[in-house]
Amino acid sequence: MKRLILFLGLVLLFSSCSVFKKNTSTTRPKRLLSKPNGPYSNYVPKIIIAARNYTGTAYKSGGNDKNGIDCSGLLSSAYADIGLKVPRISWQQ
Repeated sequence: MKRLILFLGLVLLFSSCSVFKKNTSTTRPKRLLSKPNGPYSNYVPKIIIAARNYTGTAYKSGGNDKNGIDCSGLLSSAYADIGLKVPRISWQQ
């Protein structure tokens, strides 16, 4: 009985592992977002560049600078770097 449970557990583990799954898609994935064309669309590339400046920064709860940053801090800092004001706290964003 223990061997059967172990065998079924291993089968379940390997069947759910992405290493063993085949890629059946032969087409390129569709773009999820279209090109923005709202009043702030010219800011999008600048925001992305500003946010990427924080690549490699460690996560720190409540952090807002290069010493440590969290998700809402990243968003408010990236916007602030290009001159837009966004609330710091996530529920206000």
